[in-house]
Amino acid sequence: MNDKVTVGLADDEEIIHTSVRGVIERRFPQVAILDFYDTSELKDFLYDEPLGMDLLLLDVHFEGAES
Repeated sequence: MNDKVTVGLADDEEIIHTSVRGVIERRFPQVAILDFYDTSELKDFLYDEPLGMDLLLLDVHFEGAES
């Protein structure tokens, strides 16, 4: 059984990635974090690895995002 939890963080702002990553890494060092900065990057990952993460933290508004 794999104890590693994978969290995806999807946001177009670097400050959000830095802040959220810092909190998660300090509190939950066993968590792997995947960073996504645009919707196409996230969609490509999910297409290739549909079970590749346990939790997705998703920005509700990406600047210039495709639908």
